[in-house]
Amino acid sequence: LNMAGIGYKADNTVAGVMVITWASMAVSDTGTPFICAMYADRTVQVHGNFSVGGNVIMEGTNQPTGPSIYATLNDPLGNTVSISTAKVQQILENTFYIRPRISAGDASTSLTVRLLVSTPTGDSIFVADTV
Repeated sequence: LNMAGIGYKADNTVAGVMVITWASMAVSDTGTPFICAMYADRTVQVHGNFSVGGNVIMEGTNQPTGPSIYATLNDPLGNTVSISTAKVQQILENTFYIRPRISAGDASTSLTVRLLVSTPTGDSIFVADTV
């Protein structure tokens, strides 16, 4: 796994629920991938300065080792998770890794991406920060 990219902070405060935050992402940044196959539910929130054309794409892969090939994820209606304005959107696919990628914007683009993941069992799984 190539761990290069914008690191995340993991908020482990509620059993079975976690919020992963990639902060201050700029144009062309890619977030450090988060292993989330054990979480059945995934919702992403994006906010910040989109500036001109700012856009976040949520990507996933089922390749746990080596250089992974990522694909754009979808919401339950089949729409790609490609976010160009502040919003919250559910993610359909359950992939081994998920990461955000800033696919467009300008020098002023600065976005925060928060991924809420949860498991119906309520099990607590500790995740360390990567920043």
